[in-house]
Amino acid sequence: MPGVYGEIKIVTAMIASGAATSSGIFPGGFRHVSLFIPTLTSGAVAFLGETARSADVATGAAWALFRTTAGTQISAAPPGGITAMWLASDNLLFLRGFAGEVRVSAGVAQAADRNFVWNLKG
Repeated sequence: MPGVYGEIKIVTAMIASGAATSSGIFPGGFRHVSLFIPTLTSGAVAFLGETARSADVATGAAWALFRTTAGTQISAAPPGGITAMWLASDNLLFLRGFAGEVRVSAGVAQAADRNFVWNLKG
């Protein structure tokens, strides 16, 4: 049978009410990553990547925004500004093979819990 096969995982990350940044996922090793973005208090999201992880869990990790080679921040805004949307894997190629944790930032605190659904394929 022709085609690209691999393990499929569906993972949920959440921005808690009153917070602006979601819990994280580890997309490393997956070739195709897509994301469902729920209706948000703010219209646009940005992506944060882990740049270093401390051996001391209490210290935490260092984070940076994903940027293009020209230095422009990578972000997404749904049509109409506040509706929900899917970002297909071809829109998230910058995450392919990324070995660290990835989080979604909405820029402003959310009025209620927001669940992001990540679809990861092998």
